[in-house]
Amino acid sequence: MQPTSSRLAGKILKLERKETWETEWNDGNPAWHRKYVSPMLIKHYDEFTSGRRNRRILVPLCGKSLDMIWLADQGHTVVGVEMIRKAIETFFEENKLLYDVNTAQTSAGGTINLFKAKNKDLTLIECNIFDLSREVYHNKFDCIWDRGACTVITMMDEARLKQYVDVLLSSLQSDGRYFVMTFRHESGKNEGEWISHLPEDKLLELCGDRCKVELVEQDDIKNDPALLEAYATAPQHSIFYYFVTLK
Repeated sequence: MQPTSSRLAGKILKLERKETWETEWNDGNPAWHRKYVSPMLIKHYDEFTSGRRNRRILVPLCGKSLDMIWLADQGHTVVGVEMIRKAIETFFEENKLLYDVNTAQTSAGGTINLFKAKNKDLTLIECNIFDLSREVYHNKFDCIWDRGACTVITMMDEARLKQYVDVLLSSLQSDGRYFVMTFRHESGKNEGEWISHLPEDKLLELCGDRCKVELVEQDDIKNDPALLEAYATAPQHSIFYYFVTLK
């Protein structure tokens, strides 16, 4: 992580604000949304789920990702976390899914909305990822699919990044698997507004001695049309996919 300058501090504050993300969603399809299921998720699906059905799968900062539909159709319980109501409602509308809305109480005494699909085992929790707790999701998850969420948090300060990883790992079953996508710029520096550099040694540091971190695959951002379009100002990034498991 680079030292926090006044410019970087302003960027961090912007990313922390719910209004920043509401603007992105209200303006239409955010640049980072894929109109297809992640090829890497499909490719490494069997290893991700240990070849089993009926897994509980968490998708942090889910937006309206089609990965959730695909995972639910494979026979899993899917829980997405998204703090922007517009994204949640658009997800159900575009996928023609009927849903019920229930509420849950947080450990801090707040109330969170849960949008549960009627014809799929799929629930979207409307909350800030940092407010996610066992009172809301009850049972821990067998799998976590993190396609780009960690990248967003990396653009905040280091304390937030550590908090994010701690929230996810505390929600993971002891034999669970966290599948995370990160970016690395060839210069070793952050480039672009919506993309951030997270080297493997930093991921190892965040996970600490409690986890094993395994590189699954490396790819060039130029091989992913959606990402290349979204991050056109930062084409020199490589994409890294890791499995993180608890020791």
